[in-house]
Amino acid sequence: AGFRADLAPGENQTLTLSGDIYDGAREDQFEFPPRVGDVEYSGGNLLTRWARKLDGGSELSVQAYYDHSKRLIPTTVFRESRDIGDLDIQHHLALNDQHTLVYGFNYRHSHDVTGEGPPFVFIFVPSTETLEFYGGFVQDQFALWEGSELTLGGKFEHNDYTGWEAQPNVRLGWQVSEDWFTWAAVSRAVRTPSRLDHDLATFN
Repeated sequence: AGFRADLAPGENQTLTLSGDIYDGAREDQFEFPPRVGDVEYSGGNLLTRWARKLDGGSELSVQAYYDHSKRLIPTTVFRESRDIGDLDIQHHLALNDQHTLVYGFNYRHSHDVTGEGPPFVFIFVPSTETLEFYGGFVQDQFALWEGSELTLGGKFEHNDYTGWEAQPNVRLGWQVSEDWFTWAAVSRAVRTPSRLDHDLATFN
């Protein structure tokens, strides 16, 4: 079940509230000798997003998100309960008709509880962990000549496994004709490590 509400709490403001709750199972999803069992899962989430248009064509937005999930792969294989909170702030600033600056900040808090040793086959060590991720980004987009635009930006994120990671991006776009737009980009993308990469262990 879920819901969504789009509201206008004030002049030039929008507010979105949404949420979901679920419970279910996937029959015979996981085969692990000597038994075949169902994967059971349940959880819920809640999101709120507020945005306001400011003078000069700029816009400020704040988004908060919470997610709770549980997963059981059958009784003696693996279990996990996870809570995630996420906060994102962005400011879209129109400097002039041909120049746009966007920057923002984000923070994520993740806490999990997993199976601790036998009888569970797959476990994380430690069995309970709290991780924090935070960072920011900035992007500058401006016109070079008629029908073209250049975007320069970068994202800087910190995680508990590898520390700070930089992800620069350069993108050039060109409106070749009325029906064709082409672009080229050079960027660096980093996948954030997870508990699955770092803390997974097994019992034979």
